[in-house]
Amino acid sequence: MIHRLANPIILILIWLLCAHPLSGAEIDYFDTVTGARISESELMNRLRDADTVLIGELHGNVQHHRVQARIIQMLVDAGAEPDLYFEMLSERQEKRYEIYRNMVKQPVAFLTLEDHDRAREEALEWSARGWHRWDAYAPLFEMADRAELAVLHADLPDPLMRNVSLYGSMAIPRSLRDQLFPLGRVGELESISQCLLPLMRNSHQLDEGSSAIGGLVIAQLARDAYMALRLSQGRGQRVLVAGREHVRTDVGVPRHLKGLDPKLRILTIAPMEANTKIPEHDCADDAMQVPYDILWESFHSPP
Repeated sequence: MIHRLANPIILILIWLLCAHPLSGAEIDYFDTVTGARISESELMNRLRDADTVLIGELHGNVQHHRVQARIIQMLVDAGAEPDLYFEMLSERQEKRYEIYRNMVKQPVAFLTLEDHDRAREEALEWSARGWHRWDAYAPLFEMADRAELAVLHADLPDPLMRNVSLYGSMAIPRSLRDQLFPLGRVGELESISQCLLPLMRNSHQLDEGSSAIGGLVIAQLARDAYMALRLSQGRGQRVLVAGREHVRTDVGVPRHLKGLDPKLRILTIAPMEANTKIPEHDCADDAMQVPYDILWESFHSPP
């Protein structure tokens, strides 16, 4: 039985404030329940026991993507073959990437490393869709190709998401809407929406009365529910790479995933900088609980 000697949030903050800049292979991980620092071997045990691993990020932070790649590589080195789901990909990009992979398998397809990098970026339509730094994400896809891991989409199509932001959930086709927002979860989804309001307002720096907040909330809710649906349909171990807010246990993908499959063993891992306020649960009985299972020591990435 674990006895809490101090608030885990305070313990984690002390560790982060005393931390040194990232050097070499050293990364500090923290258990958010106890506030204790954990070793990579302990992290590996937690990873091995999870059906679904959700790894958060601040988009375009190079260190975050290196840590994500490292965590996935740990699984591969242990003999696992997780399917990789990306918030950044819709079904269109998943299919285009599969075409790219089939193309480079052909004997006549001799490509330099630069050619591979360019072809990956074009297949995923990365810059065209407005995503952040391809150079930061490229190693994740290189590693996936090297380990022959499935690269799968976790996002809804761009045109649909634009309509959802403008017109609400009725823009989603009925069959899909019934899966994302089942009648049996109406009360819970309303509660999550209320909790998302201040998060969306703060993250987008909007005034409290802004008319844009409602669209942003329903879009976030739809995205999280769809990511959860995609993960619930998978087989074997699954890893989701997504923005930090999406992997929150209180209002993000894990909340929806538990509603779809309560038996799934879910592990959420996210970055936290020393000068950043550690988020607390907005929709939980214990408001002092951090809405992630494990945090890692994060440092600012230059643009």
